[in-house]
Amino acid sequence: MDNQISMNTSETKLYLTVPLIVAAVLLILLLATAGNYGIFRDELYYMACGEHLDFGYVDHPPLIGLIARLSTILFGTSLPALRFWPALAGSATVLITAASAKELGGGRFAQSLAALTILFATVFPTLLSFLSMNAFDILLVALCTYLLIRILNGASPKLWLIFGLVAGIGLQNKITMLIYGFAVFVGLLLTRKRNLLASPWPWIGGLIAALIFLPNVIWQIAHGWPTLEFISNAQQYKNYPVSLLDFVLQLTVALNPLTLPIWILGLLFLFFSKDSANFRPLGIVFIICLIVFVSERSKFYYILPVIPLLMAAGAVGIERFARLFSRAWFKPAVIAVLILSGIPLMPLGVPILPVDVFIPYSQAIGLLETIKIERHERVALPQHFADRFGWKEITETVAGVYSKLPEGEKAKCAILARNYGEAGAIDYFGPELGLPKAICGHNSYGLWGTRNYLGEIVITVGFRKERLEELFGSVELAATAGNPYAMAYEANLLIFICRNPVAPLRKLWPSLVFYI
Repeated sequence: MDNQISMNTSETKLYLTVPLIVAAVLLILLLATAGNYGIFRDELYYMACGEHLDFGYVDHPPLIGLIARLSTILFGTSLPALRFWPALAGSATVLITAASAKELGGGRFAQSLAALTILFATVFPTLLSFLSMNAFDILLVALCTYLLIRILNGASPKLWLIFGLVAGIGLQNKITMLIYGFAVFVGLLLTRKRNLLASPWPWIGGLIAALIFLPNVIWQIAHGWPTLEFISNAQQYKNYPVSLLDFVLQLTVALNPLTLPIWILGLLFLFFSKDSANFRPLGIVFIICLIVFVSERSKFYYILPVIPLLMAAGAVGIERFARLFSRAWFKPAVIAVLILSGIPLMPLGVPILPVDVFIPYSQAIGLLETIKIERHERVALPQHFADRFGWKEITETVAGVYSKLPEGEKAKCAILARNYGEAGAIDYFGPELGLPKAICGHNSYGLWGTRNYLGEIVITVGFRKERLEELFGSVELAATAGNPYAMAYEANLLIFICRNPVAPLRKLWPSLVFYI
């Protein structure tokens, strides 16, 4: 008897520590690889946004710019410093997913399995490995979902106030939180849990979220709703169109195909288990999000913030299945399959391997070829890696061209980049090379204007000669720049020196601004 008690105590302690261990492993993994491959395109842009703090930007709400600014002030601009925050968000998501499994009725095994799915479902570490809105979107939606599960379980309705606070912060991070909030409302309305809407608390929570989001709405109104134009253009010209089947296939591959039984079982558990009647609204939340994102031609990873819910529910379902059939081998077998499938796939999402090793490795596995999210030519690396290459080379090439200008021209020379990645690279790497800040018409850079340059002399990055000849009387090819591992449209950039503008740059500026 004493031995049995001792074994049970040890098992309990083990399961209690598993989510914490998984959270720590994820944090260490992401920080240990944070300096590999280079800075990501969007990170360059968000740091530029951090230098232009505002209540909104063309393509995103203000939170990510604020995080980038605070990170720079507190820890500097190194990649480990910049990527500490998404890594920390990932570790918190692990713990919240385990806590959600517990609230759904899961025991120690379910909580441990739920935590492990965040580590070994490949796309989660991928999106947590660099600074972006997605890392915080996953965390904030997972936290809202945990609070909702508690409310559905009969906790104090005043939790709606915290739900509203978190949702409001989420809206200032990414407007897809609107879709999640809509899905929660419909999920409650279509089930017996609609009685929760008779209380004032969810409406007060909604008001809190709206008030937090209001500054961004006012900004949108003042600037003519640029985000709506951005979304429309992205859907039409940028995002790769996929069917429902393609969307689910890409999601399955990105999550690690062997996690499919877990999250599908989670969806079935929410809808059909007799023990989960209180949680039917959560299943509806996923279905509505899926329908909206597919119909709006969104990228598959937009739905990832609700996947921790399905992983938690699936872990509970597997635990109950194991209990029903009393097979001692089943639980460790599930864990083993998850770990043994997740470890080989990890380098596909996190920059663990040297590039020359990664390319044949990924080709041998072959899964990444099924994922295409934007209308770009395929290159040797997947986009989430290719977008980390070429930026320093571009900046160094521009600096070489700039350094050869006569001293009298340098003071009035503008550096005009075609897109925010190139402009962000100039802003990030350029100061140490003696370059001025860039100007660019892409997204929020377009709102920041010409920095008072007149356009007498302009070094351009990434433009076609034919386009420049419409704007300048003299267009001279000065250099080419790029990196063989970069995206195709960044691999061989043309650098021109332009003079004799057909009009002052401020008058040409509207023709250079575009949102996509």
